[in-house]
Amino acid sequence: MSRHAFILGGTGQIGRAVANEFLSAGWTVTISHRGAHTTPADLVERGVKAVTLNRDIPGQLSRVLGTGADVLIDTNAYNRDHGSQLIGSKAVLAAASSSHRPACIGMILVEP
Repeated sequence: MSRHAFILGGTGQIGRAVANEFLSAGWTVTISHRGAHTTPADLVERGVKAVTLNRDIPGQLSRVLGTGADVLIDTNAYNRDHGSQLIGSKAVLAAASSSHRPACIGMILVEP
């Protein structure tokens, strides 16, 4: 059974690169975006599932995640509320950006 990666901000520069890496490693990948951009064709061709998500609407992230994922990658947590939404996830890979340049990438293990 393939492992599942869920990427918040999957149409941006960081999200697309991360999606490609997980796909190359044999993972199933779901990306989310706000609907402002179309899903990149190269990711669609590789089998990425895309969902539209506005994480500022309470409960929407939980609804879209459904039964979960093996890893949740957040490329666009802009404020404390966005970060708080991730508490309780087994593993979160957070990639923060400043002016669309990676500023910090790290793995936070919440549960063993």
